[in-house]
Amino acid sequence: MAKSPSTQTLAAYLKEDKALAYEFATIEGAKLGVTLPGGPESFLDVKQSASSRVAKGVGLATTGCSTVEEEWHSCEIDVGTLTHTKHELLRATMAHEVFHTYEAVMCGKVASCKAFGFKWLVEGAAEWAAVQIVGNDSTSRRVLGEYFSRPSRPLFSREYDAMGFFNHMQSVGVDPWPRFKTIFLAQSEPAAYAAAISGNQTFLETEASVFFREGSWPWSERPAAQPTPGKVHFKPSKLSVGPKEKVLVKVAPYADGVYRLSLKPMTAKRPVLEAILKRGYARIRSKPGTAVDEDIAGDIKLCSDPKGCSCPTHPDDYPQFKEGDLAVTGTSTGAVVELIPVKRCEALLSSRSCEGILPGFTTEAADAIDGAANGIGAGKPFEKHEEAGPNGYYSSSCIALIKGAFVEYTAPATVDSEGVEVPGQTQTLLNGVIANVNVTRYSTVEDATTAFQNGAVGVGGTTVHAVGGIQEEAAAGTREILSEEPGFGGVELPVKNGLGQNEYFSVGYVRVRNIVASIQLGGNEEADGEGIYRVLQEVSGEL
Repeated sequence: MAKSPSTQTLAAYLKEDKALAYEFATIEGAKLGVTLPGGPESFLDVKQSASSRVAKGVGLATTGCSTVEEEWHSCEIDVGTLTHTKHELLRATMAHEVFHTYEAVMCGKVASCKAFGFKWLVEGAAEWAAVQIVGNDSTSRRVLGEYFSRPSRPLFSREYDAMGFFNHMQSVGVDPWPRFKTIFLAQSEPAAYAAAISGNQTFLETEASVFFREGSWPWSERPAAQPTPGKVHFKPSKLSVGPKEKVLVKVAPYADGVYRLSLKPMTAKRPVLEAILKRGYARIRSKPGTAVDEDIAGDIKLCSDPKGCSCPTHPDDYPQFKEGDLAVTGTSTGAVVELIPVKRCEALLSSRSCEGILPGFTTEAADAIDGAANGIGAGKPFEKHEEAGPNGYYSSSCIALIKGAFVEYTAPATVDSEGVEVPGQTQTLLNGVIANVNVTRYSTVEDATTAFQNGAVGVGGTTVHAVGGIQEEAAAGTREILSEEPGFGGVELPVKNGLGQNEYFSVGYVRVRNIVASIQLGGNEEADGEGIYRVLQEVSGEL
């Protein structure tokens, strides 16, 4: 058995422990923007154990915090003698444990503190913070290697190795230090995750690809966040797709999928691989070379034929792909990518009139609206407008009363300045929803996709891919029509029409192959965001 350290040695150890603890408390507090109650020397105590390890003989050090009336009162760090065998080990251990004391303070009142139950956050953040303060040591390099060795392990199942998650935040330019206060106040693990990344698209698009650790960003983490060579014992999963196979790649929420993708000999009839992103984020690249290296936004088609896959429906040839890498980020919803061999030429849809796309195509709507408001010409009822062009281009626009009816409304009588009563005017008002629908057929899927994307950007909506009965993609935006005069507190008030209803205006786009339909809704609350989404579903089904 090892001889226990002398009293003098333990006293020297304790002196060194306290000096490091207070030094790191000052540094970490400044980076976090957090103050320990009463200051480090009042809130933080250090105990030097005579044992080599603490916490039932398995830990280098441990931190415990006490409370008074639901408030964190003080924390004590218990240090084992084993930490004093290496200077770098002692520094890394102390920086880690000091961060735990700040975690308690950031977590808020004891009764509402949930974050202490999230091991990936408590231990992963402390491990990351220690490396930022004292640099990588052998332990942190091993822990980081564990992170990169298990991409499929969900974040909430990780502990110390979750430091890789915070490394990746740093890689995409998101500094964890100022965010920790918000993260540790979260009442659930999903909420803590959301507070950490705050919807950062670059983080989501690259979280999985860096596990390859090959080449440059985003297929390799930034140098400072890379594990030491030899510490990672992991190879991407092999994934092959044949000419008659449909492969569904599924990744669990808060996990990542890393695959070597190859194509078996494809047939002349189906030489194209279509990758469709149903959920989550995905990135793909071809090897050798970089003919393909991009995020899968909706879907991507890849050609396995060395001679190309060009055809009339898409004059620009699909990029060459035989083998490469597929990286899939699960995010909060999990991820699904569908891999399907398809024909080189996609069947195009024929022209569609706007009539019949939605129920309620009536001249009542057209007659009630002045044509000038729709750019058709003053005084001309807007029933249907058509336009044809070369290569099968065709566009038609209709207006439809899809909910309710037009009603006569007489405003209340008023009294003029001379006291004479003036009868109120009678108007035709809409008690429902009107839709202005345009349906355009393009000669190629590519042209239709471009037109859709331009429209989607215009409405500022979120694009939805092949979900909820919508094929192949849709986007929508909505707004409540507000009055020009501010109400109480300077807040604009919603417009009330003569019927006492709030008014809404929504715009949506939906694409099915080479056809794009745009819809404008106007009217009462049934023209809001839910209303436009329902209409997009109906139009998608009709196309």
